[in-house]
Amino acid sequence: MRYLGLIFAFISVAVHAKDCFYSEVLAMQSHPDKVLVLLENNSGTVWKKIAPQDSPFASSYQSLAQQAFATGQNVMLRYSDGYDCYRTDYDEVPEAFRVYKY
Repeated sequence: MRYLGLIFAFISVAVHAKDCFYSEVLAMQSHPDKVLVLLENNSGTVWKKIAPQDSPFASSYQSLAQQAFATGQNVMLRYSDGYDCYRTDYDEVPEAFRVYKY
């Protein structure tokens, strides 16, 4: 029964999330109040805010961005459903940050 609950929880998250895939981190920029990354996808480049400086996950997300920048790995950012992956966004932060290589 516990496993069934986990499956439904996963499906619920997957249905209400938008995964944005980017081929490369081109730049990172740190401000007193936020951390930004310049990402490349098939439509060009976009700036995304990955975290406010005072958030508990800022250093983790920034570390992942630096790793992707240094190694040329792909990046996935997860946002709420309906999010526009192809526009620059200085306000909304991702729910998850993934670095991957295919």
